[in-house]
Amino acid sequence: MTYTLLACGSNGNYQLGINNDIDQNTLQPCLFELPHNNKPTSILTKSKPIKISCGGNHTLILFDNGDIYSCGDNSFGQCGHPLSQSSYPVFTKIGTQSNWKDISCGWEFSMLINRDNQVYVCGRGLKGELGLGNKITQSELCLLGLDFDIEEIVDVKSSLDATILRIQNNQLLGWGNCRKGQLGKQLIMSNNKPEPIIWNPRKLDFGLEAATNFQFSLGREFSVFYLGGGVKIHGKSIGLEQASVSNNLSEVIDIKTMWSSVHQIVRDKLNHLQIESYGNNSHGQLFPEVQSESITDIVNYAIGSEHGLISTPDSIVYSWGWGEHGNCGIQQQTKDAEDVTFDYLNLLYKAGNDEKIILLSGGCATSWILIETST
Repeated sequence: MTYTLLACGSNGNYQLGINNDIDQNTLQPCLFELPHNNKPTSILTKSKPIKISCGGNHTLILFDNGDIYSCGDNSFGQCGHPLSQSSYPVFTKIGTQSNWKDISCGWEFSMLINRDNQVYVCGRGLKGELGLGNKITQSELCLLGLDFDIEEIVDVKSSLDATILRIQNNQLLGWGNCRKGQLGKQLIMSNNKPEPIIWNPRKLDFGLEAATNFQFSLGREFSVFYLGGGVKIHGKSIGLEQASVSNNLSEVIDIKTMWSSVHQIVRDKLNHLQIESYGNNSHGQLFPEVQSESITDIVNYAIGSEHGLISTPDSIVYSWGWGEHGNCGIQQQTKDAEDVTFDYLNLLYKAGNDEKIILLSGGCATSWILIETST
């Protein structure tokens, strides 16, 4: 098998990894600086990407062999590379170890977790995003001290300026901006005001002590939890403090957030995947309900900052939402070239006969499609 990663969208700081800094409204093959190659290549043969995480202007990719590659803006070390180089126009391996199991990016920072359940941080965070202590706002890649008994890090999610770790027994740790209450119950400071920033990792209180299972995601200024019957929002209200699953939908299997909307991935009574959306729809961010009636099933899905992607059983990828930087592709239903609202499912890619779409990802106005080709 060979793998090719395609990307489009915002690219002003080389975050697409295509060796230029021009926004793209058509999918382009990403380039990787692999060992023993004379020049960057778009063809991957020895390992495959399994997770893509995007910051404001940088991108990290985790491979199944434990490697992490990054590209884009490295002004503050957020790509995990030394500050001697301010940007990386193609994907370049971080460090020498191949022991990583998870990644997460915020606006100007990155979190890397290894198989020993250690957390490494890098980049800049003016609101405690690094978790390194009071007023520490920038660092090259370094180990984050966690004063907790951590047997396993199950999941990590970051917003623009906050991070939540899920560890064993569904415990949640977090740090960063909590001004809107997005990290749960806030401590009261000496001036009788809630603390605005959590500078060090701390156990978070979302009132979930009795919950044995839940899904969660982080929006721009809120956190959302699905508790098996409804949605609970912590932080800035987006007009859906309580939302529930429709009667014809039987199981929520995942929950994703754009900056200002929530998207429930649900399995209906026919065992098909569908999407239900709530929140801001100023640029078509909510999943198009009318057109979606013709989409009987979803194979893969991804949610970006203000846009989304799905792939169908016939190997077609559609986009919707805010396509300001080309991340939703070229408009198929309008004559206005300046229109960046995609309030319908826009054709982004159709796989060839020998291709298989195995991963979708959405970043900050960027879209990613991983293609597997039989050899």
